[in-house]
Amino acid sequence: MQSWEWGEFQTSVGHRARRFLTGSDPQSPVLVQGLEHTLPLRASFLYIPFSPAGDNCRPLIKFLEQERAYCFVRWEPGTAAGDTWRPSFERLRTTSHRQPGTTWVLDLSRPETELLEAMHPKTRYNIRLAERKGVAVRAEKNSEVFIELAAETAKRDGFKGHRAEYYRKMIELPLARQLVAYYGNEPIASNINIVFNGTCTYLHGASASRGRSVMAPYLLQWRSILEARSLGCRTYDFWGIAPATSENSGAGPVTCFHGFCWRAGHSWTGVTRFKVGFGGRAINYSEPFEVPLKLTAYRLWQTAKAAREFWGHYANHQS
Repeated sequence: MQSWEWGEFQTSVGHRARRFLTGSDPQSPVLVQGLEHTLPLRASFLYIPFSPAGDNCRPLIKFLEQERAYCFVRWEPGTAAGDTWRPSFERLRTTSHRQPGTTWVLDLSRPETELLEAMHPKTRYNIRLAERKGVAVRAEKNSEVFIELAAETAKRDGFKGHRAEYYRKMIELPLARQLVAYYGNEPIASNINIVFNGTCTYLHGASASRGRSVMAPYLLQWRSILEARSLGCRTYDFWGIAPATSENSGAGPVTCFHGFCWRAGHSWTGVTRFKVGFGGRAINYSEPFEVPLKLTAYRLWQTAKAAREFWGHYANHQS
């Protein structure tokens, strides 16, 4: 998300990328990329995803305070929890994750046989079942197939996906790899993976309601892993999962699968079980934070945001 290519992609879908040379040492400047996001009443904020805070944070925020172009800056370090520090700005506010706070990653340096052995037996079984049923996986850039499957997935699972143009432009990226699973001649599942700096990230997946018994998403994920290895990637990032919890946390019911535990009933329970079954380990990311640059405008935005969340919760409760 700090790559030049990702910034150009975000600019093309309406979030202008800005790049800054910053850091505490003028001899070793750090490049930080931020993305502009609009707010009501012609306001905006700058979102900095997956850039370590560290010494490059303070001078950049001071520059943005003087520039006064944004209501606030939102910084999401993207470093493992405990590996970074937040600046001691008086107005700093801890906030929720926009990107997943916990992801599931797989070390691709191990032999293929070891990767299979480390999977949950049911995951291996589903991969082989899909192969026996004749599911075929092809690497191709076919945005219309993904858009159609994504719309069906969003409707079935009750979430809001991206606009069609967003997926279309993402698939066009040189960094993007799309794999499609076919059952017969019909596409029934597809993944969009991003390959950058030795890591293949499974960013978006979609599947049809038809043909679910042939377990195409399992074979699709396995072929994505094999393709990542062939491209020289060292890590496969399954992206977001439910945050880990202890089996004896005392915080209520817990679901455990393949050595990983999370809060029972979490909205990401299904995808967590699916991803954890492939083996790997969890990474917890540092807390994001916001620094108000225009305090009055920021307070108004926070009040409006809280009111919107309250009425959204109320409406859902009434329905």
